[in-house]
Amino acid sequence: MSFTELLDRIAMRQKQREQRHVSDYRSLVAQIADGQEPDPDDVSHILADVGRTVDDLRASVDLLLRRRSLKQTYDLLPALTRERADIEKRISTANAALEKAEQTHETTTYPLFGRLNQIKHAVADADRARTALVDSCDDADLLDQLADVRSRFTDACNRRSALQQECSSLRDWISTDREAASRERPTRAQELTEQAERREARLRQFEAEIADLTRQIPEIEREESELRQRMLEP
Repeated sequence: MSFTELLDRIAMRQKQREQRHVSDYRSLVAQIADGQEPDPDDVSHILADVGRTVDDLRASVDLLLRRRSLKQTYDLLPALTRERADIEKRISTANAALEKAEQTHETTTYPLFGRLNQIKHAVADADRARTALVDSCDDADLLDQLADVRSRFTDACNRRSALQQECSSLRDWISTDREAASRERPTRAQELTEQAERREARLRQFEAEIADLTRQIPEIEREESELRQRMLEP
């Protein structure tokens, strides 16, 4: 074997040894990144073989973990691309359907809105005509009946409102009397109790009248409506 061949063999073995050391180091980095705990002596030997420090090892582990995370993110790309294309296609289909529906809606509703506008104007004209017919009615008998109905309606509403206020006051006074009676001497307590009972009797009377008025008011309104309907005749 020549000297040159010997040097070549030595160089090749040195390169193989360096490659093995690098491979061991990479395996060590992967082992730590996987959460495994290597033997400290083995770690020291491997670091010495590749000329690295513990800080270098820490940096290598952090780099591998970061690259693994990046790879996981990158691996999602094909599925995300397919899903994006599918969603965009579905949106496009929905947009086309919406455009068609909007066109159909416009074609259908345009004449309807036109007619609806005409009806609104006609209804307003009819309302004005009804008011004018009632205002211009010269039937003295109907006018007298309408005035009487309106007067009875106003009186009933005012009376009910006044009674409701009176009932509210009576309830407060009754509560006050009952509460005071519970603290007074027997004679005074008896007076307060009897006073509360008289107020309760009035309250029941007023409530009955309110109920009666509440039934009467709609009947008066119907009577007025019938009179106004009769006043529409020329």
